[in-house]
Amino acid sequence: MLKLAQKLTALISEGSFVDVQKIKKKFRNYIKPVMSKKDQYGLEFLKVTAGGDIGYNCIRKDGIVDGNNLLQFLNYLNTSGTELIIKEINHYLNDAENPDYTPYDSMVLEHIDLKIEYPHLVIDGQPNVFPLADIRDLLQEWLLFLQS
Repeated sequence: MLKLAQKLTALISEGSFVDVQKIKKKFRNYIKPVMSKKDQYGLEFLKVTAGGDIGYNCIRKDGIVDGNNLLQFLNYLNTSGTELIIKEINHYLNDAENPDYTPYDSMVLEHIDLKIEYPHLVIDGQPNVFPLADIRDLLQEWLLFLQS
């Protein structure tokens, strides 16, 4: 890994860094694609336009039905709601002095129970729980999608 960093540093100092294709070709054995959380959990984000209005949907890829269907709560989140839940989760992941807090009920959605039980998010009291870090990353992907 140190050699890779040294080679990249050399390319940058030569001014060759602007040629992305050259870098991809040269370092293709080192670059591993990173799977998005959306893909990891089998979700698809869709923009739907009807009568000039734009809607945002989160659906399961290939019609799969399993515990990950719970993640479709994203359908009910707008930009501000998404930002608020990210803030709540970040508090537990980054700022909490003692992460063994009693469970915290997010009040962002009225009809879906989102409970932070560190280090997991529990949705509607279901047994399939999700790591907070994964949910934060998924919410950040959703937020970028909403803002696109």
